[in-house]
Amino acid sequence: MRILSFILFISPIFSIFSQVPKQVILEHFTNTYCSICGSNNPSLNSNMENQPSILRISYHPSSPYASCTLNQHNVSGNDDRTNQYGIYGATPRIIIQGEVQPAGGGNFSNPSLFDDYTGELSPLSIEITTDTTEADSISISLIITVEDDLDIIHQNPILYAGLAEDTIFFNAPNGESEHINVFRKELNGTTGAGLNIPDVPGFQITYNFTVKRSLDWDMSRIFAFATIQDASSNEVLQSGASNFTPDLSASVSEMMQSRYKYQFVDNLLKIQLEEIELFDQVLIFDLQGKINSSENISYSTIEIDLHNLNPSMYIVQLINTKVPASTSFKLIR
Repeated sequence: MRILSFILFISPIFSIFSQVPKQVILEHFTNTYCSICGSNNPSLNSNMENQPSILRISYHPSSPYASCTLNQHNVSGNDDRTNQYGIYGATPRIIIQGEVQPAGGGNFSNPSLFDDYTGELSPLSIEITTDTTEADSISISLIITVEDDLDIIHQNPILYAGLAEDTIFFNAPNGESEHINVFRKELNGTTGAGLNIPDVPGFQITYNFTVKRSLDWDMSRIFAFATIQDASSNEVLQSGASNFTPDLSASVSEMMQSRYKYQFVDNLLKIQLEEIELFDQVLIFDLQGKINSSENISYSTIEIDLHNLNPSMYIVQLINTKVPASTSFKLIR
């Protein structure tokens, strides 16, 4: 495997930076000889069908069953990721955003499994593309961008990247016939590598990887993924994957609803934003859909003079143009 990397600085002058939605990642540790996995994994699959925005990667450690076919494809890669979380020796297990969940699979069907992890923001973004046009190799480009001021508590971030196959079809000894988002190959070591990210909004790091194809892979189903984690706590700071475009609009819209307050007194509309990074623009519509006011959001307090509007009902819409997402309220002038 050949790895090339370079760093590109982008000037922040004349740009507006803000945090972006944090991709939620679930890491699933299972085994094709594990009967408990065979009993519980279908409920996790069903639960995740209702969670299309969650990125999932499935690992197959060699313990408790070293004969697992999917483990033998890459023993060190599967086992070292399991050891990263200190859970080697028992399956099934899941990790959400780097946080170890209770053992046994009893919560796999819980519809609120991800509630504590959705709707968070990150000062980092990850963009990944893959090129499978070469006959004997795969090329992967990974771009990390500093979108906003970094959280100073995260001093030792780790980048971990790999390849996965979105579905593998085979009848396993535990009764499973479909295996979802199966880990195949690490890109930058089985435990990842440290990142040196300066606190400079607009700064970018680009990694280029070239990986030799395996005859075991269905190239139409291969995708690349990456996660940035705090080295001490394993907390996920951001994740991403190629060929994966989750719809984050619903969760961000829901979060926006509770992150602002407004007052309308003497024809002056005052909006106070609790998290300015959630909002980019404010529009005011009349009931015929005509835009009467449009302003970009740069500060946490917005004041709009509406004395020129005719007495009527209006819709005030707060917009996140990046996701995109929005929330709105009615106003009577």
